[in-house]
Amino acid sequence: MASIIRNIAWIVFLQEEYDEALQYLDSKESEGKWVSPLDSTTITVTPGTIGIHNVNVVYAEEMDMSSAILCVHSHIRHVRLIIFGGVDYTSNFALGDERIGHCIINTPTTQEVDFYPSGNGITAIDERNASLLLLAVQEHIDGYPTGLYLPGDEFGQGEILYHAMYVGCSTDELCCGPEAGPRVPCMTVRGFAGYMEGEPWVSLGRDVSATVIKGIIRQINRLS
Repeated sequence: MASIIRNIAWIVFLQEEYDEALQYLDSKESEGKWVSPLDSTTITVTPGTIGIHNVNVVYAEEMDMSSAILCVHSHIRHVRLIIFGGVDYTSNFALGDERIGHCIINTPTTQEVDFYPSGNGITAIDERNASLLLLAVQEHIDGYPTGLYLPGDEFGQGEILYHAMYVGCSTDELCCGPEAGPRVPCMTVRGFAGYMEGEPWVSLGRDVSATVIKGIIRQINRLS
């Protein structure tokens, strides 16, 4: 399968997640500002690359997922994949819990994005991108059969949990942006951390998320 994904948006919602994501780009350009077409909110973006793909790291502080997606579409021509990265605070795990440091790959579990049955209003190129993404995720996970190496004695190995639901058969659904914008594949890649921002293991969840996102994009390159 030839890769047809070229423009990717990597969206985060915390400053520390944004700073970390920038370190995972192969190259980067100067930071810029975008203005939301919805409410004139200003967000920060750094264009860069990972392999052959253009990757825009977007810091969408105080935006919901739907608004961030629409903002991306208004500033990136032909964006083909949207990834929400960063830390999962909802897990509410205690220090020492074996699941801290795990990474979960999923479709956004929120009403801010829409699900469309395969073949229902989805363009052929985005069907293909979704299938390529699914394959790249699986290939990345297969490359880490014993889990991610996580520094620190209290964490050990972190598992990659794969719960994405993309195009595979007639009953599968494709998670896309809101109805008002183009229907482009979306997914979340979150590292499990603590319950409160600023806890000492938050950086671990942030690092795991960025590591897995870059690994998936590299797999897309390899499958080209």
